[in-house]
Amino acid sequence: VLSCRAMGKNVEDFMLSELQNYCALKEIEIIKASFIATTRNQPFLEFLNRTDWRIDNQNNSYHLLAINKTKTFADKE
Repeated sequence: VLSCRAMGKNVEDFMLSELQNYCALKEIEIIKASFIATTRNQPFLEFLNRTDWRIDNQNNSYHLLAINKTKTFADKE
């Protein structure tokens, strides 16, 4: 859970990078997220799309490969 006030300030990117790092350590291959689109959570949908999450229409969820194939948050600074 992330406050809408924190979205767009790279907090979500840092959290995702750390989650991917954790998954790599624990050998977790896929991260799943439940999401129901509303007018109020449009910024989160934009985040999902921007960070390459893939929709699973059968389960109304998104999934992402846990292995971070891009630069980490620390590398972007």
